[in-house]
Amino acid sequence: MLRNDKEKFIEAMRANVERAAGMVFVDFTGMTVDDANELRARYRKVGVEYQVVKNTLMARVVADLPCSAAADFLKGSPTGLAISFEDPVSVAKATVDFIKDREKGRIKGAVVESEVLAARS
Repeated sequence: MLRNDKEKFIEAMRANVERAAGMVFVDFTGMTVDDANELRARYRKVGVEYQVVKNTLMARVVADLPCSAAADFLKGSPTGLAISFEDPVSVAKATVDFIKDREKGRIKGAVVESEVLAARS
């Protein structure tokens, strides 16, 4: 990704994070393409946006925001970011239901109205 593209991504994602009601950081390791498509379909059904993010760029996005502690979720395995702009519960419920049904993926952590919540082990 070119530097200019990275800056555009950071700017756009920062705007999304600032207006998000809830976000879930998902480790999608081990998911098949069918699993990922099913997860995306569930998110679309409840009005949630989902995107795979580069950990280092996303850490820059949250660095100076109230939810800066979410950078702890952006280490190691690849990260999918699910964002709800209206209902923080819908994004969490859709993610948990998918993980229970498919037994794949895991929640790295979440942010609800700028409050950072670590996932339970």
